[in-house]
Amino acid sequence: MQILIQGTVIDVYERVPYINKETGETNPITYGLQLLVVEKLSNGATKSDIYDVKLDNKELAKSYKAKKGQNIELECKIYSRSPISLSIA
Repeated sequence: MQILIQGTVIDVYERVPYINKETGETNPITYGLQLLVVEKLSNGATKSDIYDVKLDNKELAKSYKAKKGQNIELECKIYSRSPISLSIA
């Protein structure tokens, strides 16, 4: 399932790696993109949320870091069951 997210870039950060406690293996380094998303509610009010979007490569993270404070639009996919997490498509 693909979804379109519009928001303001707040920050880009390196995510804490997952470490398998049994084997000691770690997953590859990933990055997080934080977006401030303003949602219009049915009663006319607005609500602001911060969305974390997973980025899999450093160059992509650098390009979004350069857009800090700018409004962007991303096509994402849902990659986990619960809670919903977002990833660049």
